[in-house]
Amino acid sequence: MGNNNKRIVISGTYGTGKSTLTAELSKRTGIPTAVARGMRDILPETFPGKKLEECNGQELMQLGIIRYGERVALEKSVYSGFISDGSALHEWAYGYGREIEGAMGRGTELTSPEYKFAMDTFGEIVKRHAKQNYTHVVHLPVEFPLPRDGHRPVSEAFRSKADEILMSAWRSLGFEPIIVRGNVQQRMKQIVSSLDLEESLTSEYSIADEGTIYFDRVEDILGDPRKRFFSNGYRNVQHNIRNVLVNPAETAVSAKVNLAPRGAWAVKDGKPCRPHFSSIDAILVCGQLAQAYMYTIDNVVRDETSNLWLRDLSIKTGSKPIEDCEGVDISAKLDSKYISRAGKKWHLATFTGQIGQNGFKIDARVGYQLPDRLC
Repeated sequence: MGNNNKRIVISGTYGTGKSTLTAELSKRTGIPTAVARGMRDILPETFPGKKLEECNGQELMQLGIIRYGERVALEKSVYSGFISDGSALHEWAYGYGREIEGAMGRGTELTSPEYKFAMDTFGEIVKRHAKQNYTHVVHLPVEFPLPRDGHRPVSEAFRSKADEILMSAWRSLGFEPIIVRGNVQQRMKQIVSSLDLEESLTSEYSIADEGTIYFDRVEDILGDPRKRFFSNGYRNVQHNIRNVLVNPAETAVSAKVNLAPRGAWAVKDGKPCRPHFSSIDAILVCGQLAQAYMYTIDNVVRDETSNLWLRDLSIKTGSKPIEDCEGVDISAKLDSKYISRAGKKWHLATFTGQIGQNGFKIDARVGYQLPDRLC
């Protein structure tokens, strides 16, 4: 099976190294991560001003359900294979642990029959999800004390109880968790061997933030670029702009353009598409036309100026594609001004560009720094 269709849970209580191991294992294997937001991120927007250990049973239930919903959505988006930092069971286990142990190890805090009934019901929901959606469970036992960083408001007694709850729950669902120990590299070696994972040799990776999903390449999401519409086809186009007419009195410029595809342009349903003007072509062509106008009225050449700075852009498509790519009319109307900043002079312009009679319309703001001789 390789790495495909393996939906791996990194299980463990607070402070056992789940997040670090999830990130590094993804880097090693190229399997995307499913990292739900932590309670400390959900808490401020749900119950502003409260600490997690101050939440009552109803509030804990809300937090758990919110995180469970976000986790399910993340896992669904990478269902063909993922590594999950924690699991749906973890949302339930914290609340259940509070019920029987208390967050700070001072005995049970949440004892009402209503809370117990609600927590048991929530437990059945997350257990059903876990059984149906995970294929492998890797469990990290408590090997070192909990860092006192203020983000994990629980006692060592609670950690031990939560560890017991998780292991018992996994086994009740038919899983036999793979227990791994040691540092990150030792743990990864055990997991790769136990699950027969293929290792990626090309992965570049930075640790994913909570609430994000990591992929090695965009192609892992979008598919083979050779089989996608357009994809990299914009690179295989040459723009031949000719018959350029600059009209300073009307603050306008016009020209004709030929679009010359070179090589593969786009495919759809496995068949080549007829080339036509794309939004990228429209931006590049109109930008060059505006630049030609500005250089002309300033009497400058490219070698003595900085790059054109695109400050703002909006684009509207036409009523139908421009498929006749020879001798297409293009035009731009500009409104220019000059400003001084830090002893330098800048030429700024707002322009409206048009491609074809009913084609693209572009509104943009551009500018460039004038050479010192004009300052």
